[in-house]
Amino acid sequence: MVGMKQTAVIVRKAVNGHEPYAQLEDGRVMPMGWNMGDRVAIGTKGTAEYIMTSNAGLWKFTAE
Repeated sequence: MVGMKQTAVIVRKAVNGHEPYAQLEDGRVMPMGWNMGDRVAIGTKGTAEYIMTSNAGLWKFTAE
């Protein structure tokens, strides 16, 4: 199942293999769980999408 997409900006990079955090267009700052360990630079703009599977529901960031 795929959720709604929002524009987003990375505000905290991944540290020690954790996920980066992005500020969504609605103002929330969320962990980009599907991007675990990705080294995305702070300030990178893109799209965040909440994706649910039978095992997990996590945010995924795709850079522009």
